[in-house]
Amino acid sequence: MGVFANNDFGAKVNLNKISKWLKNPNASEESKMWNYGRYCTITLASTGVNNAGLCGGKELTLGDTSLTKGADYNTLKSEDGSRHIPANPILESVRISNDMAQDVSDSALYEIEVSFKCFSYTQFAEYEEAFFKTGNEVNIVFGYKGLAMGGKLTSNVYNFGFSLDASGVYACNMKLTGRNKFAGVLQMNQELPYEGTTVKDEAGNETTANTIMSELDAKFMEAFPDFEDSSGIDFGIESDQVDDGKAVAKDGFAVANIQTHSGMEIRIPIIAVRLDLDDMYVKYVTYEKLLEIITKAHGSSTVWEHGTKGQSPGDIAASADPSLLQLGGKASYYGEGDPSILNTNASSGNDFSDIPASNGIASGFYLSMAWLRDIIGDLEGEKIKDKEAGAGATSVNNFLRVVNGGIKDITGGLYDLQVYNQGYTQGDSNVFQVVNYKAEHDPKIKGGYDFKLHTIGSTLRSVSMTSNFDADMAAVALVSDRGGKIPSGALKNLYGAGCVPTKNTAGKKDNTTAEDLKEKRAAIGKGFSADRVQDYKAALNSYIQANLKTFNAERGYRYSIDLTVTHYGCWGTQIGNCFTFAGVPPKYKGNGKYFVVGGIQHSFDGQGGWETEVTGFLKLEAV
Repeated sequence: MGVFANNDFGAKVNLNKISKWLKNPNASEESKMWNYGRYCTITLASTGVNNAGLCGGKELTLGDTSLTKGADYNTLKSEDGSRHIPANPILESVRISNDMAQDVSDSALYEIEVSFKCFSYTQFAEYEEAFFKTGNEVNIVFGYKGLAMGGKLTSNVYNFGFSLDASGVYACNMKLTGRNKFAGVLQMNQELPYEGTTVKDEAGNETTANTIMSELDAKFMEAFPDFEDSSGIDFGIESDQVDDGKAVAKDGFAVANIQTHSGMEIRIPIIAVRLDLDDMYVKYVTYEKLLEIITKAHGSSTVWEHGTKGQSPGDIAASADPSLLQLGGKASYYGEGDPSILNTNASSGNDFSDIPASNGIASGFYLSMAWLRDIIGDLEGEKIKDKEAGAGATSVNNFLRVVNGGIKDITGGLYDLQVYNQGYTQGDSNVFQVVNYKAEHDPKIKGGYDFKLHTIGSTLRSVSMTSNFDADMAAVALVSDRGGKIPSGALKNLYGAGCVPTKNTAGKKDNTTAEDLKEKRAAIGKGFSADRVQDYKAALNSYIQANLKTFNAERGYRYSIDLTVTHYGCWGTQIGNCFTFAGVPPKYKGNGKYFVVGGIQHSFDGQGGWETEVTGFLKLEAV
């Protein structure tokens, strides 16, 4: 399930109900309730559970409970010395927001800001115990009284404070977050919460995994029990060897014998040892298997999902560094000849096409385990150097961000993987998604919501549009130089074919051809080296950026126009939902132009009012 594959607008059903009620105020009891008696209730209930490992707090409820119990006046007041005060604290406002930050380790599924007042020290002490403790679990329930429209969240307190005025009133505030906030600090180097896999080496010594990486190593040994790390030295053991320039895959793991360009071989006949420096053995794990072990390591609190839409590398593109990343199938063929016509018996050089094809879906990418270990080591070094980075430096999210950045670099920008908090749960588990930012967009958007203004039944309260252009667009404005960063097809959809330069007027025309790519790829096939990797990587990036349409990578380009719509409070919208608005300038609407939800905010005023603000960024399809 990809973040952008769900193109429907989650709140569509409820918005359509509201629109119907607005058009016909007296048509039904629900219509009357909406138009003449609309009141939103919201309650925050402390469960007594603390999810940060501290002692639990007191079970208390803050909010509109008194309004649903038919309480009379005498039960709504109390006394504090000589003062008559409200019997319960007053909930003043609640704001629930999600801004879709790319830095997922710092972004929560939802951030909730709460303001309330306590009218005596006794009240304050009681509610402080329930809500003023980091990690305290709070259930939030909201909706329109008498109408089956609302939502609920499970959140955790992470910040709080108060001020006291001369009248003895405590103005309290707290910040809470969806549980996914805490998933942002789950560590790659923490000890496993269970007994890891136990394996034996050739000497019979047992080793039990206790970290994510050691668990990966153990699972690899289960898949390839005869393979040894020192297999670059041949002691005559045949069962643990991989043929020159070949690869073997099994159970989500693989090992490749990469032939290098060293051209060196040392034989020591006295002890029957051959040191072949042409052989570089690399162990791999699929992205899917990696996330599977990460999920298990962190219990049931987190579920990791992959996007399901592939983006084929075609017959030209491949991983520029097969020692770090293998795409599988014909995309892992580096031998001479046409990779679209595989003939493994006749091919020469590095041919790893026995690795299962990923078809451009990230779950099937094979990642070097040594590379993953190096990334963790680098992040641990950052943590030591930068004390402020804290646990976030080695968090799972930060680790995946580095991995994804490496994949983007190695594939010439073809695979831009992002991690998202999606906004829903599976049971008690939070859902994170790793998706290919470009491929998940469907060029034929269906099911989006069309907001209308100045029409009977409109659910809108206000609309605003802003621009936020980056350096690439500044280059377009100043010198008409796209530099391969902004797809011309997307700009043609916006401004028309006659208004977009047909060539780079700055004179930086790219001359990289498909034949150039094949030649540089074949060079890696003849012998792997760092120089050949860099040559192919540079050519691959240049070619892909100049031929985005060839790789179906031009769809869903984000243009720096953001549209914010505020409508009657309504639950159900998710990050990645699509919508349009009839009131935008003509160039921003029509086929292949739509807004994708990137920010959501629900505001409750504590007096029965509820508004929802949705911010979407403009997406353009190529023409």
